[in-house]
Amino acid sequence: NALKSGIHAQSLVIRGENAEDLAALSAEYYDHWQPLTPEERLWLDALIRNEWLLRRLAVAEAQMWDYAIARLEPGAGPPPLGRAFYSREETFERLQRRLSTTQRNCARALHELERLQKARREAPSPEPQPPESGLDSKSLATEIGFVPQNPSTPVPPAGANPIGFVPQPQPPAANPQPPVPRRLFAQRASRNAPFGPTLVQVFSSV
Repeated sequence: NALKSGIHAQSLVIRGENAEDLAALSAEYYDHWQPLTPEERLWLDALIRNEWLLRRLAVAEAQMWDYAIARLEPGAGPPPLGRAFYSREETFERLQRRLSTTQRNCARALHELERLQKARREAPSPEPQPPESGLDSKSLATEIGFVPQNPSTPVPPAGANPIGFVPQPQPPAANPQPPVPRRLFAQRASRNAPFGPTLVQVFSSV
């Protein structure tokens, strides 16, 4: 239906005109331009209306000539066409102004329609968006390959390469105290404690 976007035959067709001719004109324009947006349909409808008005004014001009010639007396004076134009000069000037205005409106509608369709064709297509998920890409990258650190594992010093790091054995402390033998410790404890035999038995049994 070429008249669905605003081109209605009941509002544009007057007596003496055929609604089927307007429908055919509208269908031809819509098949050629294939508008996809409301703005494109707006200017396309304006183009159709002005084209239809240009056809009407062309018919009106022809009928004005017939009317002016019919009012002349036959066989009197210059040729009838010249006398008709001279007698209706102001009327023909008004008609020409209407024709010029309609042609400018038609050209503007055509220009705007071409501009909109060119901008639509040259517009970059939107990039596809990745599917949304509850996982954050950074946290997912951190969790993959994560190795928990052992508290006892030494941490490499700042600036050192963690790959291939081998912890070095700690040097022994200066002047280490030799361990006290169990029996000697028990004897010392028995000499100083009032309940020596009991402490000796306890430490000996450890």
